[in-house]
Amino acid sequence: MLYSYIVRNIGGIVMAIFIIAALIIVNFIYIHYYKKNLVLRKEKEIIDEAARNVLEAKEKYRQELDEIELQHNARMEQISQETQDAQYQCDIVQKTLDALRERREVLNEDIRREKKKIEEQTFFKINLSPEALSDIQVLREIAPRLNRRIDIDKMIYDTYCAKPVLEMTRRVLNGEQPSGIYKITREKTGEIYIGKSTNVRDRWVQHAKSAYHCGTISHSRLHTIMEEDGIENFTFELLEKVSKDKLTEREKYWTEFYDTKKFGLNERVG
Repeated sequence: MLYSYIVRNIGGIVMAIFIIAALIIVNFIYIHYYKKNLVLRKEKEIIDEAARNVLEAKEKYRQELDEIELQHNARMEQISQETQDAQYQCDIVQKTLDALRERREVLNEDIRREKKKIEEQTFFKINLSPEALSDIQVLREIAPRLNRRIDIDKMIYDTYCAKPVLEMTRRVLNGEQPSGIYKITREKTGEIYIGKSTNVRDRWVQHAKSAYHCGTISHSRLHTIMEEDGIENFTFELLEKVSKDKLTEREKYWTEFYDTKKFGLNERVG
């Protein structure tokens, strides 16, 4: 009976089975795609969230870049201003240095002039050391109390003056022994003595020795003053080299030129 029922309703059963299968398949497909759609939506949400995060990060990065650029520009302006200020200070320092160099050069020039002046003064003088001058002063204080003062004078000259006198003659006359006209100047007053000699070097030596009463030429007013002032306070100069036969003529010329008989140390003209 069941069999007959099934045979009679086979078509409906098949249809029912087909419908059930279709429903199952549709349900499966629906569930599958629903779940897939959920996954896709979830992934989309994740992607969208990531995109938002990226955009936010990009915006934050842009803002940070803008801030950094602003800070950089501000720093560059500050550096530029500091550079200008530093350059201004450098210019001031350079101008100060230039002024100091100019002032130093002026001072150096003054020093050079003074040095040259001193050198010129000492060049033509008999340069006695401070120690020698001190000893000479002591000996001259003793000399008047001695019976043979001349021995003290000779000792003073030989010990303290002979070498400096020769050094002066070599320096001024370039080691020569010229024939000519010479000038001796008293430093204290500027008074001048004009002399002549066929050997100026030896004549100067004798003038210095005569100030100590041990020379070979006559003791004159010049030697008395040299003794009073000290031979170190006179300058010695060669005015011109002259041959022996012209000495008297040129001596007269220079004596009259400086008017040394009236205003100088010569006792006669020529």
